[in-house]
Amino acid sequence: MKFEDYTWDKEFEIKGYFSELPGNVIHNSLSGILHYSPSEIILELFGAFDDEDKISFGFGKYLEKIYGFSNYGNILILNTYGEPMGISSSPGFPITKYRVKNFKIYKVSYNKIESFESIPDSFENLISKLDAEEIKEYKFSFDPYLPHYLKN
Repeated sequence: MKFEDYTWDKEFEIKGYFSELPGNVIHNSLSGILHYSPSEIILELFGAFDDEDKISFGFGKYLEKIYGFSNYGNILILNTYGEPMGISSSPGFPITKYRVKNFKIYKVSYNKIESFESIPDSFENLISKLDAEEIKEYKFSFDPYLPHYLKN
């Protein structure tokens, strides 16, 4: 799916790696699928984030923000409702689901970023800058028949 094809009125899925820390989207991350529909957004992770600070009783780790790296190289920043919806794991591996409030997708031209390397520090710096950036304007359209020159 092209970056321009993500629209608010249509269902889509984004496959990628997801992490609780910006620098871990490539290493120490979980595979997952972000399911978007106009009525809800769900992140389904194959595994569970470790919760060393608390006893989770199998409910999963409370996270308000999750960072992602899609199979197309896009950066994702997800704001969740915190508590996972549930974990399925017996028998087999856990599948953790988070309800997502909203998210941002960034199409990144990595070759145009000075001194960018595919290492955790570079991803952490990039994602931290993107996360701190204030959104000034949203551009999207529900009309798929707009002329090409009007689409952004």
